[in-house]
Amino acid sequence: MKTLDACCAKLTTQEIYDLRIYAVVAYKTEIMKEITEFEDAKLIHLDAHEYREVPFSWINIDAWNELSIWWGSEEFKAMSALKRAARLSRPENVNCGGSSSVTRTQQCLVPFNFSYSVDFI
Repeated sequence: MKTLDACCAKLTTQEIYDLRIYAVVAYKTEIMKEITEFEDAKLIHLDAHEYREVPFSWINIDAWNELSIWWGSEEFKAMSALKRAARLSRPENVNCGGSSSVTRTQQCLVPFNFSYSVDFI
């Protein structure tokens, strides 16, 4: 369960990271009528009100507003710039911080033997 919990936390963090970038792409495409590639969108930060204009109908409004406020804050933008500079300063050092990859975690979960059967007939 500890491995599964860690895997879920890592995936959730990655999904939220990607969501911000997709929001930038959607904002540039739908609102500004500009084509922006995913890789280029990583470098763009919107203001909180711009994130809220993104036409995502499938997301919880309260959660989206909280994420918008965080992503639009100067604190987040400064932290993002600092982390980006650190990553770019040593591109040859790709480090996962000691965490397992998703594939490795999946391999660890496979050996579980669930001893039950389900009859559908």
